Amino acid sequence: MDFSGEIVQHEIIQTSLGKIFSLITEAEADLRKFDPVALKNIMSEFKEALYTHLDEEVKHISAANLKAAQFEGHDVKAMVDRLEVFAKSHGDPFLVLPFAR
Repeated sequence: MDFSGEIVQHEIIQTSLGKIFSLITEAEADLRKFDPVALKNIMSEFKEALYTHLDEEVKHISAANLKAAQFEGHDVKAMVDRLEVFAKSHGDPFLVLPFAR
């Protein structure tokens, strides 16, 4: 399976989430600085990459594709367990995408 497109999508998504986080953090400090237009623009900018990524990822992790790649149930469970450990030990799991390179 070719994941090169997903790597680019992760970069776009992670950059956009960082911008959103910065915008919200600034607004938390001073509500007058909240810019809903900027938030909407950021969200619009990465909408296509996000939707495409989610659609493709669902296909990539389908049971048929995992079986074709010779993954078994215990392999998938081990990956999920490792992902959970990583997410809990590396900051905010909603902003850090562990497999983006």
